[in-house]
Amino acid sequence: KRARRQKGHYIVEIEGFTNRASSISIIGKEVLILKEDLPEPEEDEYFYFDLIGMEVSTEEGSSLGKVTNIIETGSNDVLEVRGPLGEILIPAIESVLKGVDQEKKRITVSLLEGLLPESSKTGKGGGRGRRKEGAVGG
Repeated sequence: KRARRQKGHYIVEIEGFTNRASSISIIGKEVLILKEDLPEPEEDEYFYFDLIGMEVSTEEGSSLGKVTNIIETGSNDVLEVRGPLGEILIPAIESVLKGVDQEKKRITVSLLEGLLPESSKTGKGGGRGRRKEGAVGG
């Protein structure tokens, strides 16, 4: 019926569970909802499940890989991308995310200094994406 976020968790009202006593049996359980029952996201908002699997490339057209996970950090979300350069962590902030094309399943980014693994600058790939202190913002 309703849901709200509180201290990193969701408080959800579920039909058939009208009080605390009846809800005890489902505490900590996974709750599923049909996609068609979800509200439409606002402009420039996306459900995590819509972003997972999307191809990520730079504005110059270089492929960085696919989104494999989204990490909530408190200040902003971070896209975990796996591809030819290994794992890259990309902050989901306006200065970095330049476009999300849900139809083509593609995200275009403008990378901040320090987001690519050092080995990518020598053409060797692999490694873990790093960021300079403060690059994520917040």
